[in-house]
Amino acid sequence: MKIMQRILVVMMIILIISIIVVIVILKGKIKETDFNNNSVFEQDTSGYEIQTKLSKITNANLYFAVEKIFNSYFSYIEELNGDKMIMFQVESEEVLQNIKQQQQQEGIKVLNDMISKESSFSEYLTQSKLIQEGKRYTSYSPRITDISYVEKAVGINVYIIEAKLDGKDIKLGIKVDSENMTFEILPEGIIENKTNDEIINLVSEKAIQENENNKFKYNSITNEYIVKRYFNDYITLVQEDVKSAYERLDSEYAKKRFGSFENYQSYINSNIEKIKNLTLSKYQIGKYGDNKQYVCIDSANNYYIFRETSILKYSLLLDTYTVDLPEYTEKYNSSNEQNKVAFCIDKFTRCYKRWKL
Repeated sequence: MKIMQRILVVMMIILIISIIVVIVILKGKIKETDFNNNSVFEQDTSGYEIQTKLSKITNANLYFAVEKIFNSYFSYIEELNGDKMIMFQVESEEVLQNIKQQQQQEGIKVLNDMISKESSFSEYLTQSKLIQEGKRYTSYSPRITDISYVEKAVGINVYIIEAKLDGKDIKLGIKVDSENMTFEILPEGIIENKTNDEIINLVSEKAIQENENNKFKYNSITNEYIVKRYFNDYITLVQEDVKSAYERLDSEYAKKRFGSFENYQSYINSNIEKIKNLTLSKYQIGKYGDNKQYVCIDSANNYYIFRETSILKYSLLLDTYTVDLPEYTEKYNSSNEQNKVAFCIDKFTRCYKRWKL
């Protein structure tokens, strides 16, 4: 019996020693892995060059994060002006004014957190200056026309956002700290009449301290989201800014299909009620050169071919036959005679429907 007990004790000791040896080996491997990873990281960082010239955003997640900050700013400007829609019936004018005052105070509080704390902007962090800034605007849904950026330091970017609001050009600056996931706004009143270089020089390399209202996050942007944005962008432009909608068309296509802006405008005016009710039915994503191409079909079986040049920048074709598309030409040439006849019939039918409109 004593012999068995001794054997069990020896086995337990051996097991414990084995476990300790395994733990030591694993720890050594973890340290080695961490060291290797750090070495790679340091090597990547040392070779990294800061983007000091204004460039276009190529990352969709980043683009839409900046867009969300931009739109949020105007939402609180609307609140500052006491123009937020009240979703319930008020008892009297006095109650209405009290609600508007509360809106304004909330807008002032949030905007004060959002606006840059750079020393040269300190005059804007007052109630009177914020109210004055709000008076610039009577509507609050700007349409971004361009976003460009530079890096002031690793993790510190400055974005210049150009947009249209009520037919006027507006410009805003946004400083983003991707380490702390924080941002600061440079309002129009601060940057108006300044060049992009002057705006960038106003901004320091300092990190942005977190407060209650200056945090942001990145969302994962899908191809489906982007293609819906392109489709809805064009349908909205047709209704609100037909000149800009025309400028989105591929230049060769616009010339062959419409000949002039006046002809395009006439076409849109004749079909505007139908266009308002169109929805995206299906889409396909492909390549056009080095960029993406989105082929969409709406609820009335109309085609939209969006050729992306950068995020939310594209040239557009409204059919597959006005100009020769390489992918369709290749498909035609590789088809048998029966399918070629079908292609021609389909092309004729679509042309007939177009001119019938």
